[in-house]
Amino acid sequence: MRSLSLRWRLLLLIIGVLAAVLLPLGILSAHRTLEEVDELSDGRLAQAARTLEVLVNRIGVEQLRAQRTARLLVPSRSAHPAELTVQGRTYESEVGFQVFDRDGTLLMATENLSGVPRTDVPDGQFEDVAQGRYTWRVFTLIMEDEHITIRAGERYDSRHEITHALWIEHGLPTLLGLPLLALLVGWAIRRGLGPLDDLAGALSGREPGSRAPVHLARAPEELAPVLAALNDQIFRLESALERERRFS
Repeated sequence: MRSLSLRWRLLLLIIGVLAAVLLPLGILSAHRTLEEVDELSDGRLAQAARTLEVLVNRIGVEQLRAQRTARLLVPSRSAHPAELTVQGRTYESEVGFQVFDRDGTLLMATENLSGVPRTDVPDGQFEDVAQGRYTWRVFTLIMEDEHITIRAGERYDSRHEITHALWIEHGLPTLLGLPLLALLVGWAIRRGLGPLDDLAGALSGREPGSRAPVHLARAPEELAPVLAALNDQIFRLESALERERRFS
């Protein structure tokens, strides 16, 4: 089996080391970014619930209770999409809310979240609620004085769209950069091993029987012992030939 050349060995070793360092760092960076996006999304849900609390107080709890009819404030995602900006890009997100009375009567809700069942969750807690083929991330806010429960939710598939986009943003540059990096490293290795080619050219271009020492202009420090050993071998060979001629 033919062994790999020195250039290929160096290239594979360098690319392997770079991949072993860059890929885990990219994965950790993407994982950390996704955690921050989840925290940002949860924070938006809590903020939306707090904002809705102010609106409920302004509308009047008694007025909502008197109507006993759920108001569909957001008809659909396509008509009024909520947007989340991450690293300069904007993504749609499916967000909705519900307002319940103390007896569980739905006073007000968005169309997309109106069918999600109510659950008994403490104030200020998050939960995952499955509804049909979708799963919602829901934050619960309880207005103790008014006995009103406010729930703000976001569909997980909208979060997954952001997640996929972030994975592409983090993974695609690395996947595209490694081949380019391999080309640049290969070019650098060829340049770095150029003195070996010069040495091979100097040896192959010598006249038969030449006893002149081998010299390379601007030989690198690592190649100096090789040149010294080679010239020493040439000198000893010349001495042996000279003794043989004298004996003859």
